[in-house]
Amino acid sequence: MSEKITISLEETNSSKVDTKIRIDNAMLQAAQHQQEVLRDYKPSAAASSGNVFQKAVVYLALFGLLFGFGGWCLSEIVQQVAESQLVEMMNRTTMPTESEMDEFRGEQFILGCIWFIFICSIIGFGLSSAEGFMDGNYSRAFIRGFIAVGIGIVIGPVVNIAANSLYRTLGGGGDSSSFAVQMFARALGWAFAGCFVGIAPGIVMRNWKKLGLGVAGGAIGGLLGGLLFDPIGYATHTGFLSRMVGIVGFGVLAGLMMGLLEEAAKQGWLKVVTGVIAGKQFIIYRNPTVIGSSPKCEIYLFKDTEVMPQHAAIRQQGKSYTIEQIDQRTPVLINGVPKQRHTLRNGDTIGIGKSQFVFGTKDIQHT
Repeated sequence: MSEKITISLEETNSSKVDTKIRIDNAMLQAAQHQQEVLRDYKPSAAASSGNVFQKAVVYLALFGLLFGFGGWCLSEIVQQVAESQLVEMMNRTTMPTESEMDEFRGEQFILGCIWFIFICSIIGFGLSSAEGFMDGNYSRAFIRGFIAVGIGIVIGPVVNIAANSLYRTLGGGGDSSSFAVQMFARALGWAFAGCFVGIAPGIVMRNWKKLGLGVAGGAIGGLLGGLLFDPIGYATHTGFLSRMVGIVGFGVLAGLMMGLLEEAAKQGWLKVVTGVIAGKQFIIYRNPTVIGSSPKCEIYLFKDTEVMPQHAAIRQQGKSYTIEQIDQRTPVLINGVPKQRHTLRNGDTIGIGKSQFVFGTKDIQHT
């Protein structure tokens, strides 16, 4: 006959028992809450596709448009100063001395670097900060944005010299250059310049994949923006409009290509189906990817009192993704069931606080 289980009065009054009861009750309530959400949730066409502005392709293109226009506006001020100096030099009644010509060339070079820095730094700020702004993580947005500006200021002049050298080497700017050669040379020069526009997020995250996608997206955007420049100038006979279309197009197309490349290259991701940022998709780059209410988390769930600063973490091992509960006081619900650790499968629902996620992966796992 088995021994009787006895519980002493001291054990009954223990604080550990109270804590265990509170945790169990919290997990039970959370599980019931998610079951109600999943039962009542009936996705409409809009809900199933998510908020269109939460899609990376859309918001990166919009930020590229906005900051591309801002970059063009500021760079145009520098352009007008450079053109006025050129007109003044050409209207001189006396032949300029060699030292005066050297001074003029130096001023034009400096203005050219400032023009280039304005464009790339401002577009880089927009594309690097876009995700942070859309997630409500404004500190991260400004940090990434200002890192992009710093990159533009520090290495912008070097990239400007290299891009101009490539442009000249390919035959751009020459009096005898054909329209096709001019267009080709400018497009490749702008593509080279665009390589470092979207690298700030990859540098901040210390992630080579994110860095490569930013470089590739910026390069393709620069290439396509450069291709727009000369046809617009040829059709309108004005550099003003061609610069506007080319620079704004550079921003839009760089953002668009960065979003498309990220979408094509993603392996594991979380899509928010309910919560403050419903429709947002988080691509899993960092290992681990921490979810919580702290702005330092990779997935930042703000304005949710049910979420701990560091609530859960997703770890990747090869093609496998595992979610782990960090804070033992609050549950992580997987398909409505509280779990401390779970190997994620395509289509799993994850409940953290008031937010519900659906996990997706290109490497479909089978039971």
